[in-house]
Amino acid sequence: MKKNTILITNDDGIHSPGLELVRKSLESMGDVWVVAPQSSRSTCSHSMSLHKPIMCRQIDSKSFAMDGTPSDCVFIALYDILPEEPAFVISGVNDGLNLGKDTFYSGTVAGAREASFKGIPSASISIDKGANPLSIMLVVRKVALTLLNFRKRYGKMSLLLNVNIPGKNPKGVMITRLGPREYHDKVIKRKSPRNETYYWINGGPRKVESGPGTDGYAISKGYVSVTPLLLDLTDLNLLYKVRKIKIFDELKKLSFGDSK
Repeated sequence: MKKNTILITNDDGIHSPGLELVRKSLESMGDVWVVAPQSSRSTCSHSMSLHKPIMCRQIDSKSFAMDGTPSDCVFIALYDILPEEPAFVISGVNDGLNLGKDTFYSGTVAGAREASFKGIPSASISIDKGANPLSIMLVVRKVALTLLNFRKRYGKMSLLLNVNIPGKNPKGVMITRLGPREYHDKVIKRKSPRNETYYWINGGPRKVESGPGTDGYAISKGYVSVTPLLLDLTDLNLLYKVRKIKIFDELKKLSFGDSK
């Protein structure tokens, strides 16, 4: 029986313990290929290295380290490194939660999203501090089976799941939506020895009440949160109201007939 080809990546770097945990979790499910950044690329979002070469170092027969982003890693893996299209892609596990608007900043989510763009079921997996390795491995396998079953049932079709695991043994799983995620935003301004200005962007997350049904609520109650994410960011509620609201009137009057 032919083995599934599986791709894993992350944004914490090729030597991350979380990446190795995913590899061990999935090695009995197929041929696991690892293509990940050489070092941490946390919060790089969905950036891609279009204006510089991306160096690649082969670690072993199925592991490659790139000096690019998670999106770079997945893109190159799909088009050159892997022997065939993977059955699914998992990005993580990330050292730290990715809740709410973190999904816009997260390189972990971006790695999974890049695969989903290509119609490959994918998931990003993140953990809170203190998460039990055995619980993590169990969740990784269950998520992988979910992606695999989706692929078998629907074929080549996009699916993007954002999974967060609490820092204690989970009570179960909640299917959630994104909730609020706010930070103590802080910018630290300093001078270098050469009298040049430089900045540090700082500030950890602050406690925000997350209502039932959100990813933050699930984590706060000790549950694994699984959030399906859309690839289409169109505001459909606003789109359907465009013809009825006034704020677009001036735009609708715009004409380029007299442009020179």
